[in-house]
Formats: sequence, C-alpha cells, structure tokens
Amino acid sequence: MGFVLLLARQRTGTGALNTALEKHPNIKYLNEIFNEDNAKLDTSFFRFYERQVRMYGRKIIPNLRFGIFERYMKAMRARYKAGTMIIDTKYNNLHHLDANWRGPIQCPTLLEECMNRDIRIMHLTRRNRLKTFVSGALADINRVWHAFDISEIHTRSAVIDPNALMSYLDVTEKEDEIVSLWIKHYHKLIEFDYADVFTKSGEMNAGMIQNILDFLGEAHVPGLQPSIFKQAPAELAESIANFDEVKQALLGTRHAWMLTD
Repeated sequence: MGFVLLLARQRTGTGALNTALEKHPNIKYLNEIFNEDNAKLDTSFFRFYERQVRMYGRKIIPNLRFGIFERYMKAMRARYKAGTMIIDTKYNNLHHLDANWRGPIQCPTLLEECMNRDIRIMHLTRRNRLKTFVSGALADINRVWHAFDISEIHTRSAVIDPNALMSYLDVTEKEDEIVSLWIKHYHKLIEFDYADVFTKSGEMNAGMIQNILDFLGEAHVPGLQPSIFKQAPAELAESIANFDEVKQALLGTRHAWMLTD
C-alpha cells in the first residue's frame, strides 16, 4: 500500500512531529484516523468506512474491515499524491480493524497485516510516563491538546492525584511491554523516544530528523520544526503543583527515576 504506520501513546509528541514532517513537500501526515473526534475530517477512516458499509448493507462483518482499510489508503493516496503517507495510530485505537475472533493480548489486525505486507512502522515512545501523565493533565485543564499560540496556554502546572498517577504508571508499563512484544522482531521498524527527538524547548533534534527522513526514504529539507508549543515546563517541579506529594508517592518504587530524568 506504500504508507508508513506511526505507532504511539497519547501525549508522546506525535502532534509536534506531525507539524514538523508536514512541512516536507513529499510527506502527507494523516492525523489519528481512528479518533472519533476527527470523524468529520476528510482523512477520517470512520467517514470512509461509513460510505463503504452502505455498499455492503447487512453483509458487513468485522472480517472485511482490513480490506476496506486498504481501499481507504488507495483513496488517500489518489487524493493527496504524496510520496510518503504517515498514518498516526495510537495504542488505544489499534483494535478497530480486528476480526471476529481475537485474544485479549493478541497482536491487533492492523499491526499484524502491516507486518505481513512489509509496511514500515515508526514507533514513538516516551519512557518517562510521568511526564506523559502531566502533559495530559495540563491539556485537560487548558482544554487545548495542541497549542499553536502560546496565549492558548493559561495554566502551566497541575495538581496530580498520586493514586491515579500510580495506577496509570503501572498500567502503561504493562502496555509498553505488550506492544514491544508485538513488534520487537519486525525488520522494517524504527523506534525513537520523545527525549531523543525533542529538546527541552520543544524543537526537534536535527540528527533525529535526518534519521527519520532516511527511514522514510525522503530527501533532507531544512526548516522541519514543530509549529506547536509545549504546555508543560521542562522541570517537573514547575509543572506539578503538589510536587512534594507526588515525589513521596514515587520514592521507593520502580518509577522513582522519572522524577529526575
């Protein structure tokens, strides 16, 4: 199908990566095509799927979904005519193409079929999941997920519930382990972490830009930098209003290193 799958968790920098790579003349970035909040966009898979289902009527069953996804990609390629098309897919949206029978931790159909077809996968991680949690909390408070103007960011620190945080860290740790098992032996995979991609000010590392473009098979183009602003200050003590309380909750746990990373 000639596209690239970008795999990531929410609040790991995909928005910033999106606005940087979209400046490349030969790259089209399809933003979270399985996100229902984007269902009105022309690039939404759900919008395309709805039209396809009408053609099948009552015969539509889950097993047909990947075939519809292939037609979706052909339609996107015909529309945008970009050399590289990047599909932004979050962990919690990987299940939408699954067929009738699927084990609870079995590799999702989308990933399985992409690997069967030798489709390239970019995996963007964020090892420091404490910062991911804080980033999400600030986005909720500001009601802004991607700030294109610094004036949109009214609050720069959040009160964090230690119990909710610990539950999040434990659950996402297991999610990371499962996702890694699914893709770790795949031969057309590039993995990079938020801390390696972005500087503290939110700019992209020049060397990492080159690595990504090399993986995509695209020529280097100057000026590929994000157009959005970071909501969370670089230092956790500034972005967590009750930092001392959070620190006490994490000290002595396997997550404590995130406080100083």
